[in-house]
Order: sequence, then C-alpha cells, then structure tokens
Amino acid sequence: MRRTIAYSTLFLVVATASALAWGQAAGSKNGSNKPTATSSKPADSSGAKQGKSGRQRELPGFTAEREAAALLFVRTHHPELADLLEQLKAAHAAQYQQAIRDLFRTSEKLAQTQERNPRRYDLDLEAWKLQSRIQVLAARLAMGPNVAIEAELRAALMQQQKVQMDQLIEERERLAGRLKELDGQIETLRAEQNQRVDARLEDLLKGIRKSSLKIKKGGEQKGDNDPGAGARPSAPASTVVKSNVPE
Repeated sequence: MRRTIAYSTLFLVVATASALAWGQAAGSKNGSNKPTATSSKPADSSGAKQGKSGRQRELPGFTAEREAAALLFVRTHHPELADLLEQLKAAHAAQYQQAIRDLFRTSEKLAQTQERNPRRYDLDLEAWKLQSRIQVLAARLAMGPNVAIEAELRAALMQQQKVQMDQLIEERERLAGRLKELDGQIETLRAEQNQRVDARLEDLLKGIRKSSLKIKKGGEQKGDNDPGAGARPSAPASTVVKSNVPE
C-alpha cells in the first residue's frame, strides 16, 4: 500500500511541476508572468482524474518520438526526475504516458521562448528546474520527516523567489523598452503629421489623375476603332425617273 502511495505521489509531482512550467512559458508569451505560490503539500488526487477535460485536452498525444524528446529534456535539466519517471513507467504506464505528454509540451513551450527571447528562456528554464526540484523534495518529505531534505527544500524555495523576482524585472524592462519605442513613434507622428498628410494626399491625387487619363484614352481608342463612329452619313442616291411622254 505504501508503495502505491509513493508512485501516486510521484505522478502528481511530475504533473504539478510540468503544469507550473507550462504556466510560466505561456506567461512569457502573453507578457504577464505572476509569481506562483508553492506548496509543500501533495496535490489533491482529483487533479489527476480530470479525464479529457480542461488542461488534459490540450496535451499532445503520446508517441515514441515525443517520449524520447521529453526524457532528453528531463535528463538534461533534472536527472533525478528522469530516474523517478523510469520507476513510474514500470508501475503505472497510463500515468507515465500522461506525465511524458505534459513534459513534452513544457519542453516545446520553452523551446519557443528560447527562439523569441533567449534571456527569458534562461529564467523560465531555471524556474522550471526549481519548481520540479521543489516538488520532488516535497514528495520525499511526504514519505517521512527529514531535517536535511527540509533544509534543502527551504533553500530551493528561497532560490525560487529570486528567480521569480528576476522574471518580473525582465518583464518590466521589456515593457519599459516597448513603451519607450511607442513614445518615440507617437512623437514622430506628432511632429510630421502635416508632412505625412500632404505626402499621402499627393500620392492619392496622382493615382486619381493617372486613372482618369487611362479612362479618357480608353474611350478615345474605342471611338477610333469603330467604323461607324464619326463617319459622315452618305447622301441618298438620286433617282432618275424616265418619262414616257415623247419630246
């Protein structure tokens, strides 16, 4: 029974860590990344029984290629979690597949962030690694008290707070840069408003004149090609009436 609880807790750890990483990656895309409160208590098992509703519907399907990509991602950034996944695979195949699907989606979202914003990617990846580590430590503590693990957990939580602050700072700087860019564009439009209107008006008038000229030329050419157009009407032929009266 204790072994079953341990594996179930492991699955919830993996799913929770991946879901939080997904939220962080999505936040970087939408421009809003709020700090996520972390709890050391195991998640409610009802979250793993959502079936095909909510977040689970958005997960990609399970394939050998995606499994390999997800495991590579985990082995690279959190080897301890990769070892736990192997144990989960042997005990609960369905839960293992769902965890792999979630981890694959997380790795894909982080890869997209890396392409758009390398600096943000470093922060989001570090946030995922810390969150994953925190959940694994919390799961270990759920199996029994351990002073060393608790101290390690506290240190990880402290580091997580720092990373979350760095994420907010990076977001603020990005938004400040965007605001500065918009202010510059507004000032340029304000200073060049009349010139831009005059130039645009001149372009439109030129186009109108060209169109009118083409229409006029088209009408003249049509008239030249019409045989009956512009021709003078022929005079009626004179009729000679012969008289039978002798001269």
